[in-house]
Amino acid sequence: MHETNELPPAKLRERYSRLDRISAGGMGVVFKGEDEILKKTVAIKTLFMNSSDPDAVIRFQQEARAVSRLSHPNIIGIMDFGLLDDSQPYLVMDFVEGMSLGSFMEKSGPLDPDIVIEILCQVCDGMNHAHERGVIHRDLKPSNLMLEGDPAEQIQIRILDFGVAKLEESQTDETGFQTRAGTMVGSPYYMSPEQIRAEAVDARSDIYSLGCIAYQMVSGTLPFEGETYVQTVTAHLETPPKLLTVREGKAGALNVLILKCLAKDPDQRFASMSELKEALLACRNVEPPPAPVKRKNAVPLLVFSLLILAIGVLAFFQINKKEEPILPIKPIVKAKKPELEKFTVQREERLEFWEAVNDPFNSVNDEDLKLIKGDLVAAADLTNADITSAGLENLVGLNL
Repeated sequence: MHETNELPPAKLRERYSRLDRISAGGMGVVFKGEDEILKKTVAIKTLFMNSSDPDAVIRFQQEARAVSRLSHPNIIGIMDFGLLDDSQPYLVMDFVEGMSLGSFMEKSGPLDPDIVIEILCQVCDGMNHAHERGVIHRDLKPSNLMLEGDPAEQIQIRILDFGVAKLEESQTDETGFQTRAGTMVGSPYYMSPEQIRAEAVDARSDIYSLGCIAYQMVSGTLPFEGETYVQTVTAHLETPPKLLTVREGKAGALNVLILKCLAKDPDQRFASMSELKEALLACRNVEPPPAPVKRKNAVPLLVFSLLILAIGVLAFFQINKKEEPILPIKPIVKAKKPELEKFTVQREERLEFWEAVNDPFNSVNDEDLKLIKGDLVAAADLTNADITSAGLENLVGLNL
């Protein structure tokens, strides 16, 4: 076991002030300090010489050599590498105030497509710079991507840990470090199939790893996750990634892009980080799908429609209704004599004076008899009437 509460080595204190230990583990200790010459805050990584990993020192030096080739705002910079008095290696790099992408995802859950696209574009920029200079990272994962500052205000990505990076000009360099045939290098959840098979890798291997990270950012889950190490790496080799549900708009276009990054065959992936970034920018410009039309309740709509139909039918018949003929109202006919005015009243009013035997009409003539209709008269006394046979014809059929 190593004591992690030890004081910073004396040699470091010669140049770096205000040294504070910020992390420690089985491999070494990381300090935060102020470079008195450059007047900037730095992180200093030291390595325990008796580490259980025999390749630790070589990887430590490999990281220094790889990053020394690079100078990019999305890649953490290394300013110094050397040995302390006891031959303990140390590495001085930019200090990044922030949190890892892994911690950010644990806090935030699945991320908005715009944030995912911004993060991926910055990683593409940094890794395209590295690939153009012959450096393949081989260990891209959320814990090796730092979000500098406050992500709510501005996204600024810094790529860390090039300790297992491949320098493309040679499998063996002057340090004697060699990637042995049949040796898998990388992290199981993010390794490409060719890494698992210990085959030669190029930029497309980093694209696959970035696809795994992107899948995790949009879904909150890993694309390949078995219960054991063997199940996990086998899934990378044989199992298609679980489908992402969104198919429309910006998120849908991003999901299609991610699945292309995760192709088992490197030839089916994007050829370079710059090509991947172009596709990401195209996703950013995809219009959102149209908002679904809210369906109204069909019952009120049906009732309203039937009501309108009924009103229309009623109006149609009302307009086209044949006007019933108006029966002319016969004018009231007055008898020639006042005594006969009651001949012209309504049918239900009996002409009672016709029934008055003691008050006979004395001067009824043929014209007067023409006014007797229907059952207006129940009886008539024509004893003194001045009528002829022609007038009597008006009495035929009456119930007298």
